[in-house]
Amino acid sequence: MERAIFFVRHKSASMWLSTIAERACALMGKRYIYFYKSTRLGQDFVAFYRRTSYEVLSCANAEIHEVRQIDGFRGVHVVRDPRDVIVSGYFFHRNSELSSLRQEAYAHRQRLRQVPKDEGLALEIAYSERYLRPLMSWDFSMPHVLELKFEEVTARPYESVLQMFSFLGLLDEEEWPWWQQLIDTPRFVWNRLTRRWGGFGRWTRHRIPAEKLLGIVHALQFARLARRPKGQEDPTSHYRKGQPGDWRNHFTEEHVALFKERYPGLLVRLGYESDENWSLTPRVVSEAG
Repeated sequence: MERAIFFVRHKSASMWLSTIAERACALMGKRYIYFYKSTRLGQDFVAFYRRTSYEVLSCANAEIHEVRQIDGFRGVHVVRDPRDVIVSGYFFHRNSELSSLRQEAYAHRQRLRQVPKDEGLALEIAYSERYLRPLMSWDFSMPHVLELKFEEVTARPYESVLQMFSFLGLLDEEEWPWWQQLIDTPRFVWNRLTRRWGGFGRWTRHRIPAEKLLGIVHALQFARLARRPKGQEDPTSHYRKGQPGDWRNHFTEEHVALFKERYPGLLVRLGYESDENWSLTPRVVSEAG
């Protein structure tokens, strides 16, 4: 069976998707890991993938040259409007208290706390190059990788997650009859318990029933995680707002110019604009006739 990879991006529902994958794998008894370049896991995703046997992985901020060097997998790739990534990243980096911040990230956070928001967003536009530049060369036509947009996923989370797991070959779409529940319920309980003991004695199930997956999505909906309605902002929260198009509330014309200079053609390539003449004011498309 092919391995499954969630290619997640910075501030693009990465933790939400990873948590869903982790909980689903815990129920199925599958080995799962979130790969983020670090001293513990290393800096080379290709080498890590080849030397390990995790059935399901999440890989943060992958680059296309890495993906082209691995095989035997199906993947899901979620992207977000880069302008919203920058705004979300600004508040995250400015307010983060994570003790694991790298020296460069720590210095960036301290700088953001010393300057006004407009100057901080300009700094974030430059800092975000490490997250956005790989999208300039990404291959969006790979048949074994499902391409989705953050805005679609968050607007229709149940349908989107079902689509992801189906594409990855991890979804059981058959009706879950009572006799199957008699088998699977103790299986899921056993897998959750043994996971706490280091994964000993897994009782593997190849696919997760749609009902169980939808239950995980319901438990992890934005309002539950953030403890407030979607669209209501909390600048200090990891789940700050979750509202597409929020960049218009924070960008200035200077930020627009800086973005266009540093990331020419990126929004057109990702399908968020039709050309490079976009601005803070949404276009009004008139109907012919």
